[in-house]
Amino acid sequence: MRLGGDLYVRSVHGRTSAWFRGVQTRHERHIWAGGVEKEVTFVEETDAGLNDQIDTAYTAKYRRYARILPSNFDIYNRVAMYDVLEDCRHEYKRWVPDDEKAAICIQCDECLSKCPQSIAISTWLPVVEEVLGLGRPYVNAV
Repeated sequence: MRLGGDLYVRSVHGRTSAWFRGVQTRHERHIWAGGVEKEVTFVEETDAGLNDQIDTAYTAKYRRYARILPSNFDIYNRVAMYDVLEDCRHEYKRWVPDDEKAAICIQCDECLSKCPQSIAISTWLPVVEEVLGLGRPYVNAV
């Protein structure tokens, strides 16, 4: 997220995610966004006011996606990692609210240019719904 002349990064899965823990250990990474690639150093922002501005900017840009993406992809990825398809189908149907299920994706592709990992979100969300919600066979590539 660009704010003023600086770039700020938040972990989509929070401070306990593997990515964030790696940043906390190494403090350096290679990133790419908007056609630019850079070696960067991560420094935790301690200014509460600036953190509030960053949060506001993130919310404005990603609020539509923040609700549905983490839970849907987290559950789907666990199928591949742990071979627990039926458990994940049950979790998806029982615990993911209808207004946060992958089925709400209208495939407008607005998310494609906003995804920092360049995931084909609008291609994958219908697959997530078909596999977890409708019981179709699991696929690991589209």
